[in-house]
Amino acid sequence: EMVLRFPTSGVALIDGNPLKSHCGQYILPIAVLDRRVTIDDILHDRRSDPRVDELSRRTRVVADDALDGGFPARYSTVVEVTTADGRRFTERVDYARGCPENPVTPEEVEAKFRTLAEVAGPAVLDAICRLVGRIEELEDVRELGELLQLPGAGV
Repeated sequence: EMVLRFPTSGVALIDGNPLKSHCGQYILPIAVLDRRVTIDDILHDRRSDPRVDELSRRTRVVADDALDGGFPARYSTVVEVTTADGRRFTERVDYARGCPENPVTPEEVEAKFRTLAEVAGPAVLDAICRLVGRIEELEDVRELGELLQLPGAGV
């Protein structure tokens, strides 16, 4: 069983939300199974996957008044996992990944960009990353702008 404790004043946002990106019973099982959540997990419904379905049915979102203190500026969350053999694991996160209090590394930002923009192809992604890596030295950002355009967008 997995229990996701969330501030009471915000629990309606993620408890059984039909919007997959905001549904604790959808996102948490995918994060556990894949150790990450990608844009494809949001664009394509994985609830027909028996593993996702099984974990979703065993995932509960619980309102927790003790977490309300900083909401909505801070989304404190506690995840409790009970394994089949009865072991319990608990993890609390007060600041979402990417907040100033819980920053991501430049490498993580680049990896996320590459995942989200993979349709552009490796050569374009490499060129964009090179330019962004030295953006403060660029006298003209038109080359970067051209790389960021969708082909045929006519901007």
